[in-house]
Amino acid sequence: MKSSPLYIMNREELDEFTRHLQRMTNRLALTILLAATIVVLGLMMIIYHSPGWEQYGGWIFGLGFLFALGFGAWLMWELWRSG
Repeated sequence: MKSSPLYIMNREELDEFTRHLQRMTNRLALTILLAATIVVLGLMMIIYHSPGWEQYGGWIFGLGFLFALGFGAWLMWELWRSG
């Protein structure tokens, strides 16, 4: 009867795996927040029409959208750079 091999992990391997898993989770959370920001900005541009807001609302939402695009580009650069 053969027994299954015992897998032993060093603490360094476990720490490296934990750091890798944490980076993946952080990137996933940032991506979800970025997507939600873009969707909410688009919906607010369509739905929210307060009197007197038309003059500044477009600029504010436009700047928010540009910020979201810049943040998305930075996130893609970080993902591409890390491999």
